[in-house]
Formats: sequence, structure tokens, C-alpha cells
Amino acid sequence: MQAKFDNIAEYWCLLERGKGDDQMFKWAFLMFGVDISGGTNVIFQIALRLKKQGISVTFITEKRVERNQVSWNPIYESFDDHIFWKTYDEVKNEYFDVAIATYWKTFYSLYRVNAQAYTYFVQSIESRFYPSEEINLRNFVDKTYEPQIGVVTEAKWIKEYLANHYNHDAEYVRNGINKEYFNNNGISLKKRNQGKLRVLIEGPVNIAFKNVPGAIEACKSAEIEDVWLLTASDVKKYKDVNETFNKLPINRVSEIYRSCDVIVKLSYVEGMFGPPLEMFHCGGTAIVYNITGHDEYIQHEYNSLVAPVGDQQKVVEYLQNLKSQPALVETLKVNALQTAQKWPDWEETVVLYIKAMENAAKKCQVSQEELSDFSRYTVDLYERENTHKKGKWD
Repeated sequence: MQAKFDNIAEYWCLLERGKGDDQMFKWAFLMFGVDISGGTNVIFQIALRLKKQGISVTFITEKRVERNQVSWNPIYESFDDHIFWKTYDEVKNEYFDVAIATYWKTFYSLYRVNAQAYTYFVQSIESRFYPSEEINLRNFVDKTYEPQIGVVTEAKWIKEYLANHYNHDAEYVRNGINKEYFNNNGISLKKRNQGKLRVLIEGPVNIAFKNVPGAIEACKSAEIEDVWLLTASDVKKYKDVNETFNKLPINRVSEIYRSCDVIVKLSYVEGMFGPPLEMFHCGGTAIVYNITGHDEYIQHEYNSLVAPVGDQQKVVEYLQNLKSQPALVETLKVNALQTAQKWPDWEETVVLYIKAMENAAKKCQVSQEELSDFSRYTVDLYERENTHKKGKWD
């Protein structure tokens, strides 16, 4: 086991010069799950490129991850190669340069990992995932932002939020995109029909804040004749949808995008959502709500149409406009593709991500023991306050 330095900045400087205990950085990503999701894909895309930069990656989970669980992602090909998959029990005697919480629930397990520094990769303000009446749970999630560990985020609004509410100087790095998969030159499942609008709805059907049923209802109200659904939910057919595609591996998702003209993504909460950007790369446009993070790349009436959050009638109006104005659709598509061409790929982004994580690690002001005390106390308090509820928080 490596010796622990009192001065984190000194430790990282030594590693950068190749004079530390190890010549290679050892990163640990704490994962709550590995099912299909945009946030999980972001972490996997980063991890796949870290090895090329001289970084060893270990994914840590409660239960052992089997290879077939990640068959939806390119990381499947590197499962037993350059990336390690271990449980918390299996890393008890290991030591990492940095341990990274990737979701609020994993924050409360950071103390279980031996590391020189602790950081938090924040992809959204996750208390917003839960209904407003779940006050105790939302407060419990927000508690994870209090300790002064280093933070990296993918959205400007999150950086500003954490600075204003928790005094965090978070590192900001835009997500990249896999341009090998997402481009306008590959195959499509079915050719687009000139003059006939084909709409894609994307997202899990059973997560309220993703609002997939609302998007489908808007298409029905606008009398859209050709509606496709791309979902990670276990459904084969869905009401008022012409075609349903579920749990596709990521290398096949672009075939769906290239077949459709517009993606209607009406989430109520996002960090920096990826599907509209992926759609841009594949030659389509988007209709979205003006939620936090949309302005990272979406511009109203330039590459997309943006409605106020919850304004279903405005979405219906936009759909009717696109249906009746093929020239408008084409203009938005052209501009969306120009936006996509300027967006960085993962190879460019991961270099910035490494530097951001190094900076975040140097900002960590909390020890493993302090994290343990904070986590145990906060979890215990929450569970005592909610003993009457079934299932608790896990």
C-alpha cells in the first residue's frame, strides 16, 4: 500500500513528475449500476480513453459486475483487458490516487475506498430527480454536496449552482461524443421520407422526470403519423408509437437517429443531455424544453425549437410547424449539423478531463476518516427519520 501524503497537492505534483510511489495514476470510479443510461455511458467513454493516457481504472460496485451486463457499451470489449471491475470488499487492501463518486448514493461509500484524494463527478443536481414532496430524501441527496471534496462537472449551470449554494469551485469539462458512431454518413434503419416528418422519442418510459409519455402525447395531439420510440425500458410495443426499439447497443443507436427527422426530448431535469447532440451529429434536429443544461449547445430557431418547461401546447405547435414546413426542418438540420461539427470528440475531451480531475483532487480538503464520520452520521440520521417508510433510500 502506498504511503499517504498530508499534502495532496505535493503528492500529485510528484506523480506528475514520475517520482511518486507509482508511475501510473490509479483511479477508482464508484458505480451504483451499469445499466444503459447516458450518465453511465459518459463514464465508460472516459474510462476507455484513460488507459491510453497512462491511467489505471477500477470500477467499484457492491456486487460483482458480469461482462454481459455491459454488452450495450464498447467497454464490453475491454472488460478483462485494461479496466478492472471489483467490489468494495475486493479493494479493502488497495490504494488509489483518487476515488471518484459518480452518483449521490456512491458518495456515501467513498470512505470505504482507500485513496489519497476524494472527488465527485457531478452530472446533475440529483435531488431534482425526486418529487418535491420527498423533502427528506431530496435533502439527503443534497447533503452529498456539502463536504469540500473536489468536484468535476459537465455543465456550466451545475458549476454555478455548486459555487452559489455550496462554495465549490468545480472543474468544468464538456462531455465529448463518439464521432465514429454518431455521424451523418452511416447506415439508417429506414430512409427518411422527404416531406413526411418522422419523430423520435427517446428515454425510459417509467421515469417521471424523463416525461416520455408526455412527448408521445404531444405527437398524438399534433397528429404526427410516424413516431418512433428509443428506450432502455423493457417494452416491445408502446401505445401511439409506430416503432419501438429497446435496449439497443450504443453502436446501433445512430441507425435510429439517421432514420428520423427530429427528436422530441421533454425531460424536466437534465445535467447536459446527450441525445439531441447525438441527433445533431446524425443529421436531425430537436424539440426540447428550456431546462437547465439545454443551452450548452441548443439554440432556439437555429438548430432546434425550445419550449418553456411544461408548455405542452407549444410543443404541439412546434410539431405542427415542422410537419407543414419541410424547409424549416431542413434549415434546422443544416444548422444542427454545423453545431455538431464544432463539438469535441472524446479523445479531445478526455485530456481536459484528466487535468480537471487532477485539479479537483488537489482541492480535496476532507480525509477518509472525516468522510466516514460524515457519511455514517448522515445516513443514520436519514434512516432514523424515515423508519416508517418501506425500502428506505437503498
